[in-house]
Amino acid sequence: MTKIQTLLKLFGFYNFIQPSTSNVLTTTEMKLLAVFCDLPEKYKYARFSLHAKKKAAQIYAELFGETLSGVNLNNKIYCLLEKGFLYRDEDKVIYLKPFLQSALDELNTSKTMELTVTLDVQDS
Repeated sequence: MTKIQTLLKLFGFYNFIQPSTSNVLTTTEMKLLAVFCDLPEKYKYARFSLHAKKKAAQIYAELFGETLSGVNLNNKIYCLLEKGFLYRDEDKVIYLKPFLQSALDELNTSKTMELTVTLDVQDS
């Protein structure tokens, strides 16, 4: 399984356990986030720069046969910010949230990933 396929499964699992429907990722958001996560190492600290966005859009089109306009790409990034997968620092630079970056680092260094899930089940 490729890293993008693994990330898509991970994001699908996240959607499955997500209690808030407003934070569920769309299929396009999952694909785009997986592509950004799989960009070459040189983009690690600038994943959402202009050059990285162009590269991500190119890879996205090659992998999924769909093109994203610049406006559509930026709108998806804003959605990922709102849903808590990305954040902006004081200088307005966009980064992956630490939980996602640590999962990505683990995927980059290991062939396996351990997930711990805690669910709060309440009687209705």
